[in-house]
Amino acid sequence: MRTLSLLFVATLLFACSNVSQLEAPIQELSIRWEKERSSIASTVEEVSRSQEVTRQVLEKMASVEEQATQAGEAAQSKLATLQQEMQAKSCMLGQISQQTSEFLTEWQAGTLALADLKTGLADGKLPGDAKTSIDNLNALASKAGENSSAWMTQLLSINAELDIIIESFSNLAAGLGR
Repeated sequence: MRTLSLLFVATLLFACSNVSQLEAPIQELSIRWEKERSSIASTVEEVSRSQEVTRQVLEKMASVEEQATQAGEAAQSKLATLQQEMQAKSCMLGQISQQTSEFLTEWQAGTLALADLKTGLADGKLPGDAKTSIDNLNALASKAGENSSAWMTQLLSINAELDIIIESFSNLAAGLGR
């Protein structure tokens, strides 16, 4: 009976030790997680904004097709080229949007796992694999930062190209009297 009591006390001390040892890593992870969540949210918003601009410009391009046809072959050809370029950028934005969407599924699962760790910390009961969970979530946070940075780099490049296309279209439309 005494051995059983000692085993119980040892288990209790180990569990408390585990919680106290992982408190700082969980809190640091929570701060990092929020930072990366904010970064991803900004990226998703920027992609959506660029997609909306692209959609609006494509609609404007479609609205001047008849005028371009009436203006002649050169205007019609220029408009067609600009529409193709804009469609290509729209597809690129769609690919980034798809990638962010797929990553957000993984991120949501990580968010739930982090919430479980925080609840366990508050309750003083962390699972035995808590350290592994923290390591995995830190890796996911790193992946989030890398992905967000890569997506923003792609987005900045696409947006710079969109600006050139939009300026060319504006000049064309102004020449058509629109």
